[in-house]
Amino acid sequence: MPNNGQETVLVGSRGPRLSGQVVLVTGAGQGIGQSIALRAAEEGAHVICVDIREETARATAASIGHTSTSLQADVADEQSVAALFTEVRRMGPLDHLCNVAGVAGPQGAVVDVRPDEWDETVRVNLRGPYLMSRAAVPLLIETGGSIVNIASALGHIGWRREAAYGPTKAALIQFTKSLALDYAPRIRANSISPGAVHTPMIQAVLDETGADPDTYGAIHPLTRKLIPPRAIADACIFLLSRDATFITGADLPVDCGMLATGRTTQELTQ
Repeated sequence: MPNNGQETVLVGSRGPRLSGQVVLVTGAGQGIGQSIALRAAEEGAHVICVDIREETARATAASIGHTSTSLQADVADEQSVAALFTEVRRMGPLDHLCNVAGVAGPQGAVVDVRPDEWDETVRVNLRGPYLMSRAAVPLLIETGGSIVNIASALGHIGWRREAAYGPTKAALIQFTKSLALDYAPRIRANSISPGAVHTPMIQAVLDETGADPDTYGAIHPLTRKLIPPRAIADACIFLLSRDATFITGADLPVDCGMLATGRTTQELTQ
């Protein structure tokens, strides 16, 4: 069977899938970012842990050990990103970028969202991946690397009192597709749309709204529980690895069936 000149890839190949590669993870200090950093290290990668809080990035890197480096950066600040990539270039080649850093934004309808809250949500959730990708692309072209952006199931469907967050994630999905088309075949770019993941960010939403984890987790038909961060990390490792050589411009839902059903009638009428 002809393979059109492409290298044959054995899906499910044994051994560390990222051995000897360098993976930069933003938002690595906690939640999904931390889980991705840990999983990348398990798969043999050197992990650059980036977070706006230096101490949390350092803690994640310390838990990994000598195969990790921690750096502080505000991913939505142009000068901060430029300084970050000055350090990254000194380290050598970069194989993968995982844009994970994000904020939940305000919980409200449009008239309840202040302009500064809207701007901050867009700044972190969309400007951040833009600046990081813009800086990383020249390095990734050299290695034939890839980008994974963490979007959200709320980038696909409407959700009450999410006038800011959902739109930023919908835009991030489209941004990912543009990356994939503009830089094929040199770089692959994909996104992941998680359902509700049990992270500090979700916990803050639960605290603000007074919801409990079991009620919130009931939006997932498969488990009726919040999703563990490692589930998103596992999907990310797949997309970074050679197992996903022929996948680009895709959005992978890791949502326990949430997008298959949308919200329940009771939730819609609340």
